[in-house]
Amino acid sequence: MTETTITTALNIIAQQIQQIQQTIQTQQPTQPTQHKKQNKWDEMTQQKYYQICYHIQTEQQTFRQAAQKANVAESTARGFIKKNKLPYPQTQTNNKQLF
Repeated sequence: MTETTITTALNIIAQQIQQIQQTIQTQQPTQPTQHKKQNKWDEMTQQKYYQICYHIQTEQQTFRQAAQKANVAESTARGFIKKNKLPYPQTQTNNKQLF
């Protein structure tokens, strides 16, 4: 290689390094903002997830309480029917709806 070829190659490499440095400098301010936005979105998503989980848990608790009350009511009704020697109402043995 001649001296001119080496100088030309070094100049090209120096230009590429400058372009890379400029690209890095222009992208640095936006990257933390994007990262911050991503974190904010993740926080919001996580918060929404916990809200949904809490809602599901409270709904499950409500349904459990309703089922317990229904069981107590059924047991009370059966006891009342048995005590007063009334005929049992026709109940459906399978879980299909009547309509």
